Amino acid sequence: MKIHKVILNTNDIIEQKEFYFEKLELPIVEETDFEITFQAGETLLTFQLVAYPVAAYHFAFNIPSKSLNDAKAFLDRQEIHLVEDPKTEETEFRFESWKADAIYFYDGGQNIVEFIARENISDHSDKFKILNVSEIGVPVEDVVEAKKSFVQTYGYQEYDAENTPENFCAIGDEEGLIIFVSNERPWFPTMIPAINDEVEIEVDVEEL
Repeated sequence: MKIHKVILNTNDIIEQKEFYFEKLELPIVEETDFEITFQAGETLLTFQLVAYPVAAYHFAFNIPSKSLNDAKAFLDRQEIHLVEDPKTEETEFRFESWKADAIYFYDGGQNIVEFIARENISDHSDKFKILNVSEIGVPVEDVVEAKKSFVQTYGYQEYDAENTPENFCAIGDEEGLIIFVSNERPWFPTMIPAINDEVEIEVDVEEL
């Protein structure tokens, strides 16, 4: 699955511009007083200004499979602090069944952002760069029903189904995953509850 575009809400365009343009060094594609779009590798990442409270989003960027150390060094230079697991104080996480390693940090709107280095992608460089948005979390009331509807509509199948809990479901592949989670389930590795909020996602569609 290719995630071509993601549109998220924010209460502060200026903070997000400072974070993604100045700290993550993503090019600005388009900017108005109410919306800003960044080029995040192959994905367009847009934040639109709203006046009402916004829940914390979770999304991930793919980075080259051997570049996690370089990514950590980049974040350190940019004074972006890694999120610790509140129980173990770890800041780097191995997902064995996904063959991936990940680190997490907060953006200018306190969204939980992830850099994930997957073994099963084509770019095996040890130099950090953002390849694309590869995950977007979507809190829902009923994970099973959300999965069924998405699979029927878009033709994708569940990813690593045998290793996922009842309140979590990833659909797609290493290039792009829509991740359905139950409302109030904490976003890993934080204790911040997943709360449904508006999100627009543009993906390519599998032939059914």
